[in-house]
Amino acid sequence: MRLKAGDHVDRFEIIEPLGEGAYAETYKARDTASGQIVLLKSPNPLLFADPAIHQRFVREAEIARSLNHPGVQRSIDLAEHRSEPYLALEYIEGENLRRWLRAHPTPLPLADAVRWGTELAEALDYLHRHHIVHRDLKPENLIVTRDGHLKIIDFGTALLEGARRLTWRHLTEALGTPDYMSPEQIQGERGDQRSDLYAWGILMYEFLTGHVPFQGDNYLAVMAGHLQRHPQPIREVRPEVPADLEAVVLTAMRRYADNRYQTAGELLGDLRALRLPAGATPPAPSRSPVAPASTEPPPAPPASAFPGIGPLGGLPARSSGAPVSAGAGPTSFRPSGGGAPAPTYAAPAPVSPPGATRRTLPPPAPLRATARDLGPEKPIGRLPAPQSKGAFWGFVGLLAGGFIALVAVIILLSVVLRH
Repeated sequence: MRLKAGDHVDRFEIIEPLGEGAYAETYKARDTASGQIVLLKSPNPLLFADPAIHQRFVREAEIARSLNHPGVQRSIDLAEHRSEPYLALEYIEGENLRRWLRAHPTPLPLADAVRWGTELAEALDYLHRHHIVHRDLKPENLIVTRDGHLKIIDFGTALLEGARRLTWRHLTEALGTPDYMSPEQIQGERGDQRSDLYAWGILMYEFLTGHVPFQGDNYLAVMAGHLQRHPQPIREVRPEVPADLEAVVLTAMRRYADNRYQTAGELLGDLRALRLPAGATPPAPSRSPVAPASTEPPPAPPASAFPGIGPLGGLPARSSGAPVSAGAGPTSFRPSGGGAPAPTYAAPAPVSPPGATRRTLPPPAPLRATARDLGPEKPIGRLPAPQSKGAFWGFVGLLAGGFIALVAVIILLSVVLRH
């Protein structure tokens, strides 16, 4: 890595290098002007001459500056002149979800899995309403904070809706991880918000079962699984999972995007209608978005998903209206106070013209995933999906044997016809 502890980049003093990825290096640093701890993300100078890499950096910086949500890493950007390209981001105390899952027993308790799923769905709903698609949601891009919540990080492959298409000739993990990629991304499409919801479903499947639905000893086997195989039902692996919860996850994981949830808000509607079995107390509402940094007016905060429920399962709850600290360190939240009911939000009563008769419309019925078609979907592609190297080479051998047999028959026929 280029920098070491004690080096300075503009007003930032490097505390320690954190790691080097496919296209950038990351450092823990101190803002000498304010004393705040921040994360510096510096693109690899050997790749930065590539126009696509430069556009990727510009896009990530633009996206980071527009985000202000407790479930998403924030930008610490004063728009000052810089001596070199880098991003100054919120430093989050914690570890990425991949390392956390390796260090803790899985599958997760039902309440904790639903809580994390709800937090991710809330963050995705915020991003999608601001026209941002992450496109690479996976455990490596999620941080488990010290207080047990999830934050989405790394918007290097994120897409601003309406932005022109970028191509990147460097084939690396930055293009996506096959375990969590949607079928349309595997086919080379850009993906949209439904691709993020597919990745959400894969993550939830892993939370509930302890493994991803499609496995193999090579990338091709995993990618073919998304296109052609059907996931094993969650309740076959873990019978205590409620049918409604299984249906929510499998709906998000539908192979064809039109058969999935179409928005994160639709997914949240089903999550908030869940009723966990006795002994698995429903989780408290995770958190609600703070006002966005853009000039667009923020949407009304949602009502509590599980009112009146306090912390459980070792993951503390955040109150619905908890303030977010302005510092560059980890975001702090005020505890919800155990069983105190979460606040609700009511729209002002409409004003009717004189003489008008007011009609009270019933609230819309909640969407239920169990009412959806969860039957097997038609595979994408015609060839069977090899699940291992042995099966793959067996298939290749079968094709080669068939070709040799065909050639032998042709030669035999030609000899017979000559005589």
